Amino acid sequence: MTFGCLTPMLCAFLGQAGQHVIHAACLSAGGDEPRAVLVCGPSGSGKTTAALAMAHGGLALMSDDATFIRRDDAGGLFLWGLPRPCKVHRRTFDLCPHLRDLPSRPAPTGEESVIDMSVLAADSPRLARPGVILLMDRRNDIEHRFTGVDKLTVLARLTRENVRSGDHYVQGPARDAFAAIAELVRAGRAYLLSVGPDLAGLAPAVLAILDERA
Repeated sequence: MTFGCLTPMLCAFLGQAGQHVIHAACLSAGGDEPRAVLVCGPSGSGKTTAALAMAHGGLALMSDDATFIRRDDAGGLFLWGLPRPCKVHRRTFDLCPHLRDLPSRPAPTGEESVIDMSVLAADSPRLARPGVILLMDRRNDIEHRFTGVDKLTVLARLTRENVRSGDHYVQGPARDAFAAIAELVRAGRAYLLSVGPDLAGLAPAVLAILDERA
């Protein structure tokens, strides 16, 4: 499925309906009651590489870039992912060589290739409850490191990366988006993630953290 320039319009429409986008990758685990792993960071921070490594390690990839916060009819908070085509940098192919076996096409930049999300997320659940939030930090050469982050810091970072408003009183859609992000932060635990060299070990490490939250 290709969304292209319709994505901003779709995000605005869903925002008016009470579903707010977070520019983050989203994966899930947990069977009948899946829990979400939100991977946040600006372009170039490594969130797509981390998400694809976790997907190869057993987590279900829901989105690599656009995740929505929504409520069900009973008021429960859930996350779901927009299955846009996944742009993969050539360095990611070097770090995750299994991706070379997937059908892809060159992106206009020349440094990236595009993989259809339907190939990567065929068995992903439609909704997942908030589990953990991972804020991408600098990589290291030793091991995967998870450092706990206080909720105020997480809220400030996610607001800075996701809420846009020219009104200093933060009214209307910006206020609603901020409220949704604040509730998401309250619902889960957050960590700074510094990815180590063993990408195959990333998924088990994240699953262990999810089990601590269960």
